[in-house]
Amino acid sequence: MATHSQASDDNQTKTFKTFPEFSKLTLADRDRYEALIKDYPPISDISFGTLMLWWNQLGSLDISLLNGNLVISYWLPGDDSRSGLSLVGTERVDESLCTLFDYLQERGEPARLIQVPEFVVSHMRHPELFCFEGERTLDEYVISVEKFYPLNHVISYRRHRIRKFLAAVDEAKLSVRSLDLSQSENCALLLDSVEEWPKKGTINAPSKMSEEALRAAVADAEALGIENVCLFVGNTLHAFLLYQVPADKRY
Repeated sequence: MATHSQASDDNQTKTFKTFPEFSKLTLADRDRYEALIKDYPPISDISFGTLMLWWNQLGSLDISLLNGNLVISYWLPGDDSRSGLSLVGTERVDESLCTLFDYLQERGEPARLIQVPEFVVSHMRHPELFCFEGERTLDEYVISVEKFYPLNHVISYRRHRIRKFLAAVDEAKLSVRSLDLSQSENCALLLDSVEEWPKKGTINAPSKMSEEALRAAVADAEALGIENVCLFVGNTLHAFLLYQVPADKRY
């Protein structure tokens, strides 16, 4: 019988399957997965937290290794246009892409990949052999905080809402702090508050998928690397933000 420490070591040395076989990504795989992407730009859709929260709600997320790269099988129920295979890596990119296209054609599926990051494309030797179609609504950007702070430099409906909020409360009663989500009562506070807040507008009216992602982010915060910052008015939770800190501390 393996001891607890032996079982832990076995999990650390376990490897993901090699393409065309796939492995299911689980919460226990975080260290192994993040070791594979640590040298890549901190893109949300390849981060462990995003994959587990948004792309694994039905246990459908699969990953594989191909020529030192990752193959990620993205799938959203009812959204075939944003579902498919993606290549993440910088090793033998052209050869790996052709392997994936051959695999798809053999299965009678369209020879199409999705969500291939720009840094992957930049490592192709013969990009002229492939057709690229960008989805601007899914593009990710890195924007300096200086562009948005102080907030009174930003002209937007959100700034109007902030001013309205500040006019309605006593600033002396405002406090900002993080909660320890390993404590069940703090998890309950966040989730219960979401249910109680008015559902007007877009912020407080999440979709079914968003609700499931929120609950998983709160329940599995430590395993996913999810952190939080909360705004209180007195002892009442008024708002909160869940976020991930990437390995690259510049972001």
